[in-house]
Amino acid sequence: MERKAKAHHRTRAVEDDVTHRITETLALAWGSPFYRRRWRRRPGVAGQTELSSLPLTDLAEWRRAVRRDPESVVSDLPALWTRSRHQGHDVWFPVSHRDLPAVAVNAASGLRRAGVRDGDRILAVLPPAPSVWNSLPYLILESDLSVEFFPLSIDTLAYKPSLAAFPIARQPDVFLASRALAADLARLAGPLPAWPRTVFFGDGGHGERLMTLPGYPAPVGRCEAGAWHLPEDAGLAEIQPVDITAGAQPGLRRVSDAHDGECGVLVLTTFTRAAPLVRMATGIRVRAAGPAPCPCGDPAPRFLTDDPTSLA
Repeated sequence: MERKAKAHHRTRAVEDDVTHRITETLALAWGSPFYRRRWRRRPGVAGQTELSSLPLTDLAEWRRAVRRDPESVVSDLPALWTRSRHQGHDVWFPVSHRDLPAVAVNAASGLRRAGVRDGDRILAVLPPAPSVWNSLPYLILESDLSVEFFPLSIDTLAYKPSLAAFPIARQPDVFLASRALAADLARLAGPLPAWPRTVFFGDGGHGERLMTLPGYPAPVGRCEAGAWHLPEDAGLAEIQPVDITAGAQPGLRRVSDAHDGECGVLVLTTFTRAAPLVRMATGIRVRAAGPAPCPCGDPAPRFLTDDPTSLA
């Protein structure tokens, strides 16, 4: 009985925190011309109820707004602009100085879910800056994850391939790269050794353990049970069911409340200060993993995807 009461208390506390964050995010988003034009009225303070009344946004609209006038999406002074790849396009998002401590914590959580452990030496083949992946070594310095990063740049190796010898000779515990970058490294440095552990990153494809989501400055990780876990303090995830045969699009449901096996498009609201995304339809097809606890023991909301095919 006491355990039930504690679980109920925790659930209520989490819900209250989510409601507060949504209300705060909507007030912040109203400060940007992008959302004022879309909503035409100031959001109320009803949290999730107010959120459910707002229209969906898509990535194409966001890209056009950033290209036309980056300041139109900014709600707070950004620390930096970063980019990630979605639906075949580079999408830019600003990150606030005030968000960086929480982003560092979430980056460490994503790596841990992907199988990285304290004490690991990580050989990371990363894309050119600025990108979510390129920022990982710097974010981890601000977190409690104790690892060593040896980042390799493909551009550097193309200029002088022998520079690959130093970090590879140090025998890392984890090889971190996208499949494309791993192939580039093999082309430049020769056949790659058998690493103790390999963590592939990308857009959520088969075998990948880290992926970027629109507006998330830190990647999310896939646990050993195969689920992608979303940090509760980073945003709220909804699923928009899509009946492809009938073309129907029913109302949205939170990923944490969706029925096991329910499929649809992932819709995100991010709790970031520089430029929060509000009900962004990502185009990423996901499958709900149900409200039951994940076999890995992680209580964070989760979803499944082995096929990141866009439905947009």
